[in-house]
Amino acid sequence: MNKKNLNIWFWLFLFQTVSFASGGSLYTRYGVGDVFHYFTARNMSLGGGGYSLLATPDNFSPINPASWSSIKFTQFNIGIIYDGMKLSNNTENVFYSTTKFSGFNLGFPLDKDLGLSMVMGLMPVSNVEYEVDNVLANQIVGSPKFSYVGDGSINKVYLGFSYKLPYDFRIGGTFEYYTGDITYSSTMTFDNTSTFSNATFKKELSYRGIGSTVGLISGDISKLFDNSIISNWRLGLTFVISPNLNTDSTETSITKIGSNTTQSALVSTNLPVKIGIGTSFILNKNYLILVDYIFQPWSKFTFNNVADNNLRNLTRFSLGFEYKNSGASRTGFWEQIKFRGGLSYEQTQYRILGEDINEYGIYGGFSIPIGPLSNLDVGISYGVRGTKNLNLIQENFIKTSVSISFGELWFIRRER
Repeated sequence: MNKKNLNIWFWLFLFQTVSFASGGSLYTRYGVGDVFHYFTARNMSLGGGGYSLLATPDNFSPINPASWSSIKFTQFNIGIIYDGMKLSNNTENVFYSTTKFSGFNLGFPLDKDLGLSMVMGLMPVSNVEYEVDNVLANQIVGSPKFSYVGDGSINKVYLGFSYKLPYDFRIGGTFEYYTGDITYSSTMTFDNTSTFSNATFKKELSYRGIGSTVGLISGDISKLFDNSIISNWRLGLTFVISPNLNTDSTETSITKIGSNTTQSALVSTNLPVKIGIGTSFILNKNYLILVDYIFQPWSKFTFNNVADNNLRNLTRFSLGFEYKNSGASRTGFWEQIKFRGGLSYEQTQYRILGEDINEYGIYGGFSIPIGPLSNLDVGISYGVRGTKNLNLIQENFIKTSVSISFGELWFIRRER
């Protein structure tokens, strides 16, 4: 029986009498799980984009390292994401929630005139989190309970620089170290009347590798036109060079006679490159409009030189806007609040039983000043992913992201 047929039987068997336990999306069983597209509340509330946005004195993002060339003060950003999800199939639905760390970034302007800045930080790359139970009614073996659990993540630590080129073009790049651990386990539990013994099969993967990201942001295109309505029109491009991760793979079986390592090897996990393209402009001085596109060919993903038939190419489109009162005074608190919103459509990397798993999302958020150069940003999104066709899973999710950006006041000692 080939791998494709094994996956078909896994899904058909699992969802006959599935019972969701605590945990998240079963789709994260494939590849390296769900991938992160945004890392700050501002990016989330703008639809998950922002590849063409320059850093501001109160907010900066790691999705395009070229944006750091506009950093004027030492800045620090940290955030969390709350993820609540209702999982549904044709027989059952359940709600679960979790809170994840969305990363931190610390940036220093080395030469403001040259746009030379240095930024370091930690950000998540992917996440695996699911737990489901299934009870099989069988006259021979009784009613054994099958539990499937996946947990873990891949993260990256980075150090990056940016530079301002002629004609106001900006360029940036990072050196990245990928690290993380993901564990998958399957447990069979029999009742007391059965003559069979309980057993657990566990697969542990430990990832290590080196990658990089390069980014480019154009100069202000609106200066080429005699137009007083549109300003600060820029194009942005990010290219994430994902590494071949060295992966320690260990498979273990646990039975009543003890634990036995059945296989241990060092293999390679090939993550696909990721391309982000965006454009943004300011309309009538108060409205920021942006459009972004992401492409990542997960059909090229391999583990130990073997592709996954349940993965396809990921594409994502997003539209966002931000309202800021350009005439607001620094002393007027309410006038300085920024409001944001966005939409997104994503063809995720998952294709199960020939069924494409797509996602739709709507976003909103705001930014509140908490200091001269510091902000509290809140983003919220609601979306739907997946389908109930073929007894698969539909996910209705709500996410909330909170980021805090600290400016010079916290990190720079003032001259006396």
